Amino acid sequence: MQKVSSRAHEWIVKLGLCQHPEGGYFAEAYRADKLISQSALPDHLGTRPFVTSIYFMLPSSEVS
Repeated sequence: MQKVSSRAHEWIVKLGLCQHPEGGYFAEAYRADKLISQSALPDHLGTRPFVTSIYFMLPSSEVS
């Protein structure tokens, strides 16, 4: 883990955030059960959930 403020560290732990390879921290918060078929998304390889949501934090000491 990069050096972050104690307050940022509290949120990383509280939300179970993981380091993102491009900078910052994230965790998936929601993933819909229903899927969009691949035929409706020809540019994608496979189905995709209707919606997903993440928590993302970019500490002031990092860039993304």
